[in-house]
Amino acid sequence: MNPFDLRGPEFLVFYIFFSWLVIVGVTLLRRFSENRDTGKPPIDDPYFVAFLRGGESEALRVATLSLIDRGLLTLKSSGAPALLPGSADSRLELADPAATDSVKRPIEKRILEAFKTAQPIHSTLAGLEGCTACFDYAINLEKFGLLPDEEVRKTRLRRVAVAIGILLGVAAVKMFVALSRGRTNILFLIILAGLAAFIAFKSSNPFRTLQGERFLEDVKSLFSSLRRRASSLRPGGATSDLVWLASAYGLAEVSPILFPSVMALRPRKPIGGTGPSGWGSGNSSCGTSSSCGSGGSSCSGGGGCGGGGGCGGGCGGCGG
Repeated sequence: MNPFDLRGPEFLVFYIFFSWLVIVGVTLLRRFSENRDTGKPPIDDPYFVAFLRGGESEALRVATLSLIDRGLLTLKSSGAPALLPGSADSRLELADPAATDSVKRPIEKRILEAFKTAQPIHSTLAGLEGCTACFDYAINLEKFGLLPDEEVRKTRLRRVAVAIGILLGVAAVKMFVALSRGRTNILFLIILAGLAAFIAFKSSNPFRTLQGERFLEDVKSLFSSLRRRASSLRPGGATSDLVWLASAYGLAEVSPILFPSVMALRPRKPIGGTGPSGWGSGNSSCGTSSSCGSGGSSCSGGGGCGGGGGCGGGCGGCGG
């Protein structure tokens, strides 16, 4: 039977099922094509993990939390409550000018330089996005296949363009058939086609690759015991437990009672499950062809993270 001869409600049911098949097919193709073993990176840099989990803004916030905990940055306020999420009065300032030379990780050094004088937290950290240190993390994540590189992004775009073309094409044919038969109740089909195209695009372009999802789950499994004893952590930077907890699970897992400064660092908007826009989705203003190079300095082990190295109605549309 020709599906375009189905009556409105029947075709809508068919189109929902058809859209589901297309979206599932695109998702499976993506997972299959990105299922390649590029080797596991060393788990020696918490900011590498934070970037993978939440993007460059999350890596910057986690690094800032670590610097505060170690006494290298001081939280200040102009009189209003400073420890409220997104407070405009929350400011940070370098505690000791010599601290900039004492840290080894480029991202920490860049943050300390930005807060040489008291500066608002959120706007200053936002201004650091796209810096060389962040770019180096993106390069290394792409190198290990944890974030989509330019080739993967282009493949995703071609694949989703075909899928959306099929979804909208089928809807357009049915609308043409309906209009040619004097039926104008096609609003539901237009809405459904737009929704299907949107879902197809979102499901085809996640922030991380399949390999990245697996690696992140491995890291979370590795530090699961740390999450369970989060309430026993103590401030002072004596160990790297705090920074690993925040990197693997997010700032929401850090107790604001034990670490009050975390409230001033939490993002104004929660990070979505699909990850932030930017490196992985190809929307960043910094492409991977930048002259910054692919240096691996930001992924090296070593100091800067504390002591240890721890690791309804209406279905009558589109008449037929």
